[in-house]
Amino acid sequence: MLTISVAVSSLNIISKKVTPFANLVVNALKVLSGYYFPIAALNEYLGTDNSLWLQQNIPIVTGLVFVRDLMLSSNDISYSIFWDEYIKSMIFGTLIAMLLSLFLYKYLEYKSQRWGSLEFY
Repeated sequence: MLTISVAVSSLNIISKKVTPFANLVVNALKVLSGYYFPIAALNEYLGTDNSLWLQQNIPIVTGLVFVRDLMLSSNDISYSIFWDEYIKSMIFGTLIAMLLSLFLYKYLEYKSQRWGSLEFY
């Protein structure tokens, strides 16, 4: 979530009217993370392969699926399953999101410096 917050707030460097876009991102994340309904309910609309891809590759969704699976199981998840299905994808997805948000921030900071839209440069 922090990387998504940095990416959305970096848009604030360029434009001061980011609130509607930020609300759109938050609501999209709620839908994709299973906040309103389980991701498995999207199988009919997205297809099973796309739904599984969301569950395995987006860190927020993977974390929520992990917590749900941990609560529903009797705490007997083996380390290899724990690492392969949950932690590896969460770490990899978080690193990619961090790099993308850092790149977006630096790019928009450079643009605002060139345009002279920041006051203290």
